[in-house]
Amino acid sequence: MLPIKKIISYCELLRRKPLAAKRLVNGVIKSKFLKRKPLRNVEIQITPDCNSKCEMCFSSKLKCGGKTLIQPEEVKLFWEKCLRLDAFCAVITGGEPFMRPDLFEIIAALQPRKTIIGLLTNCLSVNENDVHRLKESMIDYLQVSLDGLTAEENDELRGVQGHFDKAMNVIGYAKKYSLLTAISFTITHKNINRLADICEFASINGLLLNPAPAVPVGNWENNEDVLLSDEDWRQLDALIKKYPRMRLCFSLNYEGRSQCPAGREKFCLSPYGDVMGCSLNHVSFGNIRQEEIKDIWREMTRFSYFQTSYKYCRPAGEAAYINGVTKKINQANESPVYYRNL
Repeated sequence: MLPIKKIISYCELLRRKPLAAKRLVNGVIKSKFLKRKPLRNVEIQITPDCNSKCEMCFSSKLKCGGKTLIQPEEVKLFWEKCLRLDAFCAVITGGEPFMRPDLFEIIAALQPRKTIIGLLTNCLSVNENDVHRLKESMIDYLQVSLDGLTAEENDELRGVQGHFDKAMNVIGYAKKYSLLTAISFTITHKNINRLADICEFASINGLLLNPAPAVPVGNWENNEDVLLSDEDWRQLDALIKKYPRMRLCFSLNYEGRSQCPAGREKFCLSPYGDVMGCSLNHVSFGNIRQEEIKDIWREMTRFSYFQTSYKYCRPAGEAAYINGVTKKINQANESPVYYRNL
């Protein structure tokens, strides 16, 4: 069953939004007792553009100059259909979301009164007024990219001098306006020994922690040196148990066990309308501009890899998936790759 402390730590996301809480309960019932596959969480990449130069950028191959970015009215219609599939949580990501001048229109399109909404930012173009507007727009939590507890360590990975200071400023603004904040940290074989320090920092400062394991895509395509070893995964398991406010995408879900949610209760919308397993998993199962999302979701849940449960993040740890899917994606000039072309 789900750990009680972890459930309690995330109840603060649901306090202000009983409609979202009701959808969560319905999802648990359908998954646990009716053996259905309700949609829980959707990542929405609203742009591939970014003002950072991260060493580990996962979306570097998603940019396509000949296509039009998804528009607020498309997001609105898309999210109405996702709600019918039982979704209750949306995470806005990119690239960098603040590169979109219509960001707050997109937030409004996600029906904030019915939806738990998170937003992932590198903080470089975020000021105090932006954070205040996020709070007023009913964003539930702000996810801040941070890959070290010193400017030297963090800024080298992020490729921008001053990134650490900007992130610290934004965390301070969020605290001022009582906007729940999470740290986004990329876990690699090389830095996992520093994760405990990040956890302590988050705990002391009342922050959530939403790290992600390294995946060999984008700038790190075919770079398997960054992947976690079996011992690293065991170390991560221990930290997840120790720190209730730390959550990875696979560590808290409807089925009450550790498992990759991609194609089982989660998917990602690309900047151009393609529906992928997640933001790190660049396989397309269709495009919302040509197909109904319910049909795409049905097709995704039937994908052979998604039919079976995998304990951790599939593209970060399952050798068969990395060899059979991820490496084939990396051979293409652009992402995502349609699943029937793999």
